[in-house]
Amino acid sequence: MPLLALFGLFLLTACTEIPEPVMVIRPPEQFRECEDVPPKPETEKPTPQVMAKWAVAVWFAGEDCRSKLRSTWDFLDKAR
Repeated sequence: MPLLALFGLFLLTACTEIPEPVMVIRPPEQFRECEDVPPKPETEKPTPQVMAKWAVAVWFAGEDCRSKLRSTWDFLDKAR
């Protein structure tokens, strides 16, 4: 009887699926941090030129992050 139970256990384990190995992928360090968003101008009444420079700097900081996010997705797609 113990031999039959051992054989049954063998059959049960033989029918289970073996999970695929998990691959850990880390994007390059350069994609992990974005440029800081510049603080708002601290003057009480900033001039349009000051606000324009600030808005452009904010846009470029956002573009830096968007670019790094796209690069991260491209990196992950190539790694698969």
